[in-house]
Amino acid sequence: MVVCIAIGNSLREDDGVAHHALRLIAPNDNVRLLQVFQLAPELACEIARADLVFFLDADASAETTMLTPIETDGAYGGPMAHSMSPAEVVAIASDLYAFAGKALLCRIPAKQFGFGEELTAAAKAAARSAAKVIVEYVALHATNPDKLRLAENC
Repeated sequence: MVVCIAIGNSLREDDGVAHHALRLIAPNDNVRLLQVFQLAPELACEIARADLVFFLDADASAETTMLTPIETDGAYGGPMAHSMSPAEVVAIASDLYAFAGKALLCRIPAKQFGFGEELTAAAKAAARSAAKVIVEYVALHATNPDKLRLAENC
């Protein structure tokens, strides 16, 4: 199973780019598409069931869409943290549920974070790129590559 988790606030312009990218991936029985405002420990159970996990997130420092492996060594933050990193959630999934799959962060370029629901043209293009990068990665690396495809509107 492939799990894709879009992180961000769709009410803060380009911060919602991950949610837009997620909507460009066609859902099916072998793909779980999740939209969250921020990461929480409860996601560890969802991740544990997957062979491959993608965390999609807006990144003001990214110039192009890129996938980076998530390293979990020393990933735990404080127990009272109000937000978590992808590495922390993956570490919890590994420790509590024996997650042994692969986790990747999809860094999506984003530049405008004001109030509003509209993405910039550059963020819309980056969302399409992110969806394509993820689908292509699955086609090359997944044990069952027909699990993931682009939605008709991409």
